[in-house]
Amino acid sequence: GRMTSEDVPSTLVLVNKWSSQFEIRQVFTSAERFCHYFVCPNVPNFVCTHVVENTGSITDLVTYVIVPNNTGTLGARILAVVSTQSSVKQLIVDTMLSAKENGAKFVSVCQMNISSEILHSLSFQPSQLVGSLFYNYKYHEVAQRDCWVVVS
Repeated sequence: GRMTSEDVPSTLVLVNKWSSQFEIRQVFTSAERFCHYFVCPNVPNFVCTHVVENTGSITDLVTYVIVPNNTGTLGARILAVVSTQSSVKQLIVDTMLSAKENGAKFVSVCQMNISSEILHSLSFQPSQLVGSLFYNYKYHEVAQRDCWVVVS
């Protein structure tokens, strides 16, 4: 279901714990900052985070924004995928259906650590966006699969 403000404490812990496996990652230290990326209560239907619950606990989530492209067509941009029990592929498929219900005509993915095999199997095409994410940072060479950053 859709994440609510009541879900913030448990999802904040989930995201920080899950992302600790990556060499480059964001650490969310406050609920307020976390909400900016995952809930955005001040702008309805802009940031959508859907959570998966298993036995009463949130185990997986996908966050996306609904934004117009340069022609004004609404699209969904997947910003974050946290998968501890569900398959990433199934989470993306569910997100594509949810985004369509929210008026999106297309879906793009900004999350770097999703395997290209999964994206190709869902007919996603390569983008130049990922290569520019760390333009202002200097860091030793890191494999794309070792990065987890929520793009906003």
